Amino acid sequence: MDAVEQLDVVLRPSRTVGGWSSPRGVDTSCLPWRLWDKAKRLAWDPATIDLGADAEHWAALPLAYQDAMLHVCTGFLVGEEAVTLDIVPLALAVADEGRLEEAMYLTSFAFEEAKHLEFFRRWLTAVGADLDGYYERLAAQAADLGLHYDPAQSVGMWESALPSSMRRVLVDRSPAAMLDASVTYNQFVEGCLAISGYTLWADLFALLDAFPGMQQGIRHIRADEGRHITYGTYLCQRILAEHPDLLEGATARLRELAAFWFEVSPTIDDPNDPVSTQLSQDFTRRVHDQVERRIAVLGRATTMTVADLERTGAAEAAERELLGID
Repeated sequence: MDAVEQLDVVLRPSRTVGGWSSPRGVDTSCLPWRLWDKAKRLAWDPATIDLGADAEHWAALPLAYQDAMLHVCTGFLVGEEAVTLDIVPLALAVADEGRLEEAMYLTSFAFEEAKHLEFFRRWLTAVGADLDGYYERLAAQAADLGLHYDPAQSVGMWESALPSSMRRVLVDRSPAAMLDASVTYNQFVEGCLAISGYTLWADLFALLDAFPGMQQGIRHIRADEGRHITYGTYLCQRILAEHPDLLEGATARLRELAAFWFEVSPTIDDPNDPVSTQLSQDFTRRVHDQVERRIAVLGRATTMTVADLERTGAAEAAERELLGID
């Protein structure tokens, strides 16, 4: 496909006067519609969460624990900004495929990612976090450990890997491209990185017994992300059920993304910072565990039909098993 043909994919979707889906009805039994319906019922507003107690707890928190929380919080903040910006190509691709229910759900998906960004930014402002000081300490720690830290770096999960995979589907609607986008966004970024990150929040909450506002926000965010990853599992399973030959590439991609993440963001091993070291090592272990568990889930889809996936609720069952939430 040359450049003109690629541009034509984006600028001239195949639509006709008699081709609209909604006059013929929508499929309220399919998974994307059920996720859409749940997103409406479980909507929440970051602005309504009281962060007053969190500000008091933050002021009393030793610097080492502040830095540990900022490490996790800024990781989520930047990650949420990236996924907010990069979900749009997937929504456009499924819309152009005529998948109305999926396109509808992805509008709520994008809205929720933006809310997550808002919540973390509101929290940092409310507690008075000094991010400039934190980034200075982070750069000094990296230098002491012989690690590379460059704010101008343009190679990373958020800076290159995720946007390139997602933007590919603007001009390449092949099953392989769609699967790569969902494996990168839903399976690795959300299913491995974010889910492992929630366990770090749980560890911090158990250790500090504080920050009720952050705890409330994380409960909402985790419920939202459970729906997002369930959709991603559904999308990957649907593609793999129709194209089982793509499983090997999807498996390799997940492991490649994990290797890339830890190459760019190495596990912390700093004897002078035992809190961050423990959190970082736990995170690394959990990410690798999630990668292998998700590979197993994707593999099962190659033995099923698309109708079987819908009938059995395979994606929902898989995510209940992997995440422990509904």
